[in-house]
Amino acid sequence: MEGRRLVGQICRGHKAWSGHDKPTALDVDGALARTDGQTTFVTCTKRGAAAINDLAAQVLFRNRNRRPVDSLPADYEDNAENYDERGQLREDRAPLPKHMEIYVGLRVVLTRNRDKQNHYVNGMVAEVEALDAASGCLRVMTQTGRRLAVYPYTDADVPRGRVVYYPVRAGYAGTIYKYQGAELEHVTLWLDRKWCKAAAYVALSRVATDDAYLIGGEVSTDHFAPAK
Repeated sequence: MEGRRLVGQICRGHKAWSGHDKPTALDVDGALARTDGQTTFVTCTKRGAAAINDLAAQVLFRNRNRRPVDSLPADYEDNAENYDERGQLREDRAPLPKHMEIYVGLRVVLTRNRDKQNHYVNGMVAEVEALDAASGCLRVMTQTGRRLAVYPYTDADVPRGRVVYYPVRAGYAGTIYKYQGAELEHVTLWLDRKWCKAAAYVALSRVATDDAYLIGGEVSTDHFAPAK
């Protein structure tokens, strides 16, 4: 009972959506609106992060009649089809790149270390400026003010062969594991795996102040229990 009271106190005034667990487009749109688009959605699973990234692109671009400049094969880790029901990477075939529509202004995250001196590193947040179809160059501006040219990357360290993709993913959502050690301005939690111990604690520790988080969906005391 004490644990339930604690969860209630943590969620009070911080609920992003209630009454259902899985977020809708309206839920994602509401969380973005409440935070002026600055929140980062944090999930337990890659499948959950991929779902929210798709919803964010829908509400920020497709629903506003913004046309994509093109589409490209993005990092396979953002493709929900590559994971089983437990959230584990399938091993019966090579992973498939994520088909990602590219919009000017789309928030992305770089997923490979290619040029540390110029901030082309794994985890760097950037914004799409242009995609040149002729040369295949995706031009982005990093949050540190560096303009980078991103080209396809061949990854042979995957099950069953290799996969070619642009080393970027949509940057609106990511897993708790991905954001371990990161300092985020604001987070919106969707704890999409039940009985994932310490998940809520780890996610909430990414922000500095009590007004910098929202929690959506169902939350249990297990999400705050110490991991063994």
